Amino acid sequence: MNNKWIYIILLCSLMFNAILAGFIIYHLMTRPLPGPTPPRFDFNRERMLERHREIGVRRTEFQEHKLHFINSLASPHFNELASKEELEILLQKQIEMERVIGMNLIDMRKNMNDEQAERFFKEFPLMMGHDRNMLHRRR
Repeated sequence: MNNKWIYIILLCSLMFNAILAGFIIYHLMTRPLPGPTPPRFDFNRERMLERHREIGVRRTEFQEHKLHFINSLASPHFNELASKEELEILLQKQIEMERVIGMNLIDMRKNMNDEQAERFFKEFPLMMGHDRNMLHRRR
């Protein structure tokens, strides 16, 4: 191979390595430094798993009754009285589910100090996938 081509390949390799190193350095320099880790509140892992299982059972029951209600509306043999009864059952299942969730949140709050509670419950809507201004945008 000609020395001219060896120098061209070497120059291309050096430029590629320089660009790659610059890219890595740039991202390391512009990345924000991690902040201090927030203090965690004490919780019983077993109790937390039990809560999640309990909520999951209630959510499953609610979803099943919701599907049953929708299917009763889609049925060709529509019965208004039966649909109203299905709606009442559906609402009771939703109330049960919300009650369990609410009681679990109250139980969690009892184990937090004021700072932890403020931080957790301000971030709670975002953790649940809700925007804080969601209700205002709907109107």
